[in-house]
Amino acid sequence: MLRPILTGVTAYISTGLDYLVILMIIFSRVKPQDRWLVLIGDFIGTLILVGSSLTLAFFLGFVPTPWVLGLLGLIPIYLGIKLGLQGDDDDVAAVERRVSQPRGLIASVTLITVATCGADNIGIYVPLFTTVATRDCLKTKNSGII
Repeated sequence: MLRPILTGVTAYISTGLDYLVILMIIFSRVKPQDRWLVLIGDFIGTLILVGSSLTLAFFLGFVPTPWVLGLLGLIPIYLGIKLGLQGDDDDVAAVERRVSQPRGLIASVTLITVATCGADNIGIYVPLFTTVATRDCLKTKNSGII
């Protein structure tokens, strides 16, 4: 029970490290009384990413052969190679323009969260959620609990 939780926390932290720089820029550009709006936007963006990953993992759970699910591990490898060859495309100037206007700050931060972290997080979370769910189901079936 503890292992999937630790795996999830580790995946969340490792996919969010690059986003911390963007959050620091956002926090430095907004007024102190508007910082809670940034937190709400970040939370909503994270919920969208995790929710879409869980939805994809749920539907991929219906794939009958486990080796096909193992191919999902190629997604993070592809994203890493792409990042290594093309570099990071986070545009600091675009982030600063978006957050300079307090109106719509929650929507702007949500959009920045999804746009900045979307491919990375979904590429990591979908294989993770799919394999954890499959492994837990197999363990439950083999133990005779069902």
